[in-house]
Amino acid sequence: MTPLPKDNNIREQVLDVAKSYHVEAPAGSGKTTLLIRRYIRLLGIVNHPHEILALTFTNKAAGEMKERICSIFNKAGKGKGPPGNTLEDALVEDARRALKRHEKWKDLLLSPDGLQVMTFHGFCYSLISRAPFEAGISPMSEIMSEDEQELLLGESIRGSIRKIWKLPRNAAVRVSLENRLLRLNNRMPALIQELKRLIKERDLFKDLVSVVRSHRDLSGLTSALSKRLESLVESFLKEAAEQFKAVPLAKEWEGFKADLRARGASNSDRLPERLPAPTISNLGYWKMVAEVLTTKQGKARQRMGPSTGFYTGFSGNYWGKKVREIPDEAARTLHNLKDLPEPGMAPTDIAALADLVILFA
Repeated sequence: MTPLPKDNNIREQVLDVAKSYHVEAPAGSGKTTLLIRRYIRLLGIVNHPHEILALTFTNKAAGEMKERICSIFNKAGKGKGPPGNTLEDALVEDARRALKRHEKWKDLLLSPDGLQVMTFHGFCYSLISRAPFEAGISPMSEIMSEDEQELLLGESIRGSIRKIWKLPRNAAVRVSLENRLLRLNNRMPALIQELKRLIKERDLFKDLVSVVRSHRDLSGLTSALSKRLESLVESFLKEAAEQFKAVPLAKEWEGFKADLRARGASNSDRLPERLPAPTISNLGYWKMVAEVLTTKQGKARQRMGPSTGFYTGFSGNYWGKKVREIPDEAARTLHNLKDLPEPGMAPTDIAALADLVILFA
C-alpha cells in the first residue's frame, strides 16, 4: 500500500468543497490529482454534472484529465475491489458517491466527452459562440489551430523585426537586434525561433524583464541578478535540506560519518561531520552529500562499495540499508543541488542577456 504524502493534511483541507483554494506546488507534486479529487468530490454534491467546470491551459492536459476521471468512474462503477493505493481508494469512493447521485446522467460521467473539462480558450469560445453578435465576432469564427498559431507568431515576430530595422542605428532596440544576430552568426531563423520560445513562456520572464528595465547600467544589473540568483539557490537548498533532515539516515548522521571514518572509507573525508545549515555558503557541503548518496539518475544509491567511496560490505550492513531507504522525493531534491551555481558565480553573460530581454520585451 502506497503511504500517504507528508502534506496529506493540507491536501485533504483543499478538498473542502465549501471553500475556495489557490494551490501552488512544483511539477510532479500531484496538483492534477488534487484537482481531479476536488472535481469528483464536487460532482457528489451538485444537481447536475455540468454544474462543475475544470479548466486547463492545453488540449493535451484537458484530454489527460478527462481520461483519468473516466477511468476512476469506470472503476467505481464496477464495485469495490481489493484495497490498494490509499489515495486511489479515496478517489474511487468519492466517484462512487457521485455516480449514485447522478444515476440519471451516469453516461455523462463515464464518457470523456460528457465531462466539463476544457481549455480556457475553449471555454471562452463556447461562451462567445452562443452570442457572437453581442461579442462582436463573426458567427463563423473558430479557434486557431496550434499550427496556425505558430505561423501567426512567426509572422508577428518578423513584422516587429522589420519595424526595428527602420529605426535609427543608435536606437537601443536596433542595437540589441544587431548584437543578437552577431551572436547567432547572422542566422535570422535562429533568432525567430529563440523569440518564439521566449514569448510562449513569457510568464516565466516577467520578473527578469522588470529587473533589466530597472537597471540601465550593466554593472548594477550584474549585482541585482547575482543577488536574485543566490536567493533562488538558497530557497532550493532549504527545501532539499528540510526534506533530507526528516530521513532516518540524516537523524543518525554523526553515527553514519563515524562508521565511514572507522572503516577508512574515502567518503569519510568528503562528507561534513554534521549536516550544515542550508545557507549559500554551505552549498558545497550539500553538493557533496548529494554526490555521495545519490546516483546520476537522482535515485538513492543501491550498490555501494570502494568504487563509490564506501568500504567492502557497506551495501549490506545497517548504514547501507539506511542509504537505500532514502525516499525518492528526498533523493531527487538532493540530486538537483548538484547543478546549482556556486556562490559568486556570474549569473550569465549580462550583455547578451540585456540584448535578448530588450528584444523580447
